[in-house]
Amino acid sequence: MTEEHRVQNEIRLAVTDECILFRTNAGDFWQGEVVYSKEFKQRVLINIRRVEGLPKGYSDLSGFRK
Repeated sequence: MTEEHRVQNEIRLAVTDECILFRTNAGDFWQGEVVYSKEFKQRVLINIRRVEGLPKGYSDLSGFRK
């Protein structure tokens, strides 16, 4: 776990009585079907497509008050 994730988890735990917070992901990522490749002897993605996530600079934690 990175230092950033540790701090985010501490924040989420600290406000758990008053808020519901969840972690968001910004930027682009790849999505597809996971299958096992006998050739590479590991799981691989097929039918991949690029997905645009939230815009750069968006908050890492989002949520609402209970």
